[in-house]
Amino acid sequence: MKQKENTSGTGSGINYIKAAMQNKVKIMAILLCSVVIYSCNSQKRFVKNDNLCGFDDDILLKEKTLSLSKKQDSLLLHKKLIEVINNKSTESTLFKHPTYGTITNKLTNKQTNIEKSLVYEKGKLIGSFFSYVKGGENIGKETHYDTDGTITKVIDHRQADKYPICYKEAMAIVKRRMANRDTIFSLGKGKWVTKTKDTVRTWEVFVREIDKKKEEEKSWVYRVNAVTGEIINKKEVISNPR
Repeated sequence: MKQKENTSGTGSGINYIKAAMQNKVKIMAILLCSVVIYSCNSQKRFVKNDNLCGFDDDILLKEKTLSLSKKQDSLLLHKKLIEVINNKSTESTLFKHPTYGTITNKLTNKQTNIEKSLVYEKGKLIGSFFSYVKGGENIGKETHYDTDGTITKVIDHRQADKYPICYKEAMAIVKRRMANRDTIFSLGKGKWVTKTKDTVRTWEVFVREIDKKKEEEKSWVYRVNAVTGEIINKKEVISNPR
C-alpha cells in the first residue's frame, strides 16, 4: 500500500511566502503614503504659515529726508552712482536720475539680500520699495508719497492671493532638494503652461551646482508652483538670467 504523500509542509511554506509578500506590499504602500503625506503637509505648511515671508519694511524717521554734503552733490553731477557705506552688513549707494533729477538711496542688507530703495525729490521722500538682490525681484509694498509725506499710492508686490508661496518659501523648498555645496544665485516670477493649457504662476529659482569630481560648474532653474509649492521641473540653463 502506497503511503499518502504529506504536502501539508509545502502548503504551509507557500502560504507563509504569500503572507510575507502581502505584508511587504502593505509596508511599501504605507511607506509610499507616508512620503506623499509628508510631502503634501510640508508644502501646506508653507502655504498656511507666512512666517518666512516677513521682513523689516519700516521707513525710519531719519529716512524721510535726505541731506547731501557738498562733496556728494558734486560727485552726483559727474557720476551715476556713488558709494556712501560699504561694510560687512550694509551697503548704501546714491543714484541721481539724469532726467527727473530724483535721487535714490539704495540700502542693501547683506545678510538678508534685501534692498530698500528710497526715492527723494528736493530732499523729501516721494517713494520707497523693496527688492531681493539676487534677481532684483520686487517684494513687499511699494509706497508713493506727496511732498507733505502723505501716502498717495501703495502697490502690493507680495501678491499673497496669487502667490501663496512667497520668494523665501520657494527658495526654502529648493534648498531641501539641492546639495549643500550648491548656491542660489537668482530668482524671479514666471508662468508655466500645462498640458491642459492652464497657466500656473511659478517661482523660478536658479541654482549653481559644482561637480567636484569633474571640476565643472552647471546652472539649473527649478520651477516651483507658487500656489502649491510643488517643484514642477528642473532644467539646465546656460547663463545668469539677470
